[in-house]
Amino acid sequence: MIEAWNSHLDDQIGLPSTTPPQFKISSSGLDFLEQDGGLSAILGTVTVKLHADTIRDLLETRIMESQLPVAEKKRFVDQLKELPGEALKTLTNKLIEKACDNPEAVVSVFNSIF
Repeated sequence: MIEAWNSHLDDQIGLPSTTPPQFKISSSGLDFLEQDGGLSAILGTVTVKLHADTIRDLLETRIMESQLPVAEKKRFVDQLKELPGEALKTLTNKLIEKACDNPEAVVSVFNSIF
């Protein structure tokens, strides 16, 4: 993406070889830095990062809004807060799989957003 180039003029006027190289950015490099996603947009790559605290907060909210008895809500929330990162990741993956098992619900949510 960045191409180093040395000026022929430096050689002609006898500048010492310790002269630092000059750099120019290529069109691929500029594309990569674009605000519109550049190379990532071309490749269709999208990275979504959710912090563990964000997932815990979302799940806790849903648990507290549920019709479960208060004692059971507290037990689930306490267990959720104690889950290590990898266990939370596994739980999140399982919940997404469960949601995808119900395509009507996924379509309904999608339509309510878009």
